[in-house]
Amino acid sequence: MRISIPRIMLGSRIIAALAAATLLLGLLPTQNTHATTACQGSSHQFDGSYYPASEYGAGASISAAVGGLCGQTWSQASDWVMLGRSGSNTYYAQSGIGHFYSKSPEYFAEYDDNYPNNAYVFQAAGNADANTHTFLEVYNFSGSITMFKDSTAILTTPFDPLIDWGTMVPSFLGETGDAGDDMPGSSFIPATFSAPSGSGFTGMSIITSRTSGWVATNALTPVNTYPTRYANSVGTSSQSIWTK
Repeated sequence: MRISIPRIMLGSRIIAALAAATLLLGLLPTQNTHATTACQGSSHQFDGSYYPASEYGAGASISAAVGGLCGQTWSQASDWVMLGRSGSNTYYAQSGIGHFYSKSPEYFAEYDDNYPNNAYVFQAAGNADANTHTFLEVYNFSGSITMFKDSTAILTTPFDPLIDWGTMVPSFLGETGDAGDDMPGSSFIPATFSAPSGSGFTGMSIITSRTSGWVATNALTPVNTYPTRYANSVGTSSQSIWTK
């Protein structure tokens, strides 16, 4: 969305116009500046990283960059934090920022437990703004994962993922529904994943045991399923993703 600031000659009115525009900008997520290309067909693409071990929590703060959509009903541009079964796209719990077809960018959480429960739930959690927010997926060691935005719990699984999935691998990814969709972030303003908000966090974080508390990731495995169009920069405990 392009916002025009009226050119007003009187100094006080210039200040007022700038203040109003700044306030409005503060309510909007940063748009990806890359022009959306033509749709190429329904095909989920991923950009970011995962932690190469099964753990009990995953957390990161994600900036407000939003990707444009190519315009099909399956289009999406989202970025999220997840715990899920290794190598599976039907056993997971995640929360993050989503831009979905015909909808404004929003916060969300969802989980999927394809078998034995055949349980899938998506929960929207309000329109996205221009601020960086923390997303946490936390196993409670008594049989469920709770998905958070900042300190607010959005969803809790009604099943025990540790039993149903066997592994719970942390992932920190952007996702598109079509290779023509823009991944969140641009080369000018990448989407960033960093330390969760709060004392004691020093990077994207995981919970490694019942007693470990949150610890920074010390290694991340990069993921980019469509490198001709998307890019990333992955460190040991932070990362950026973008559309080229």
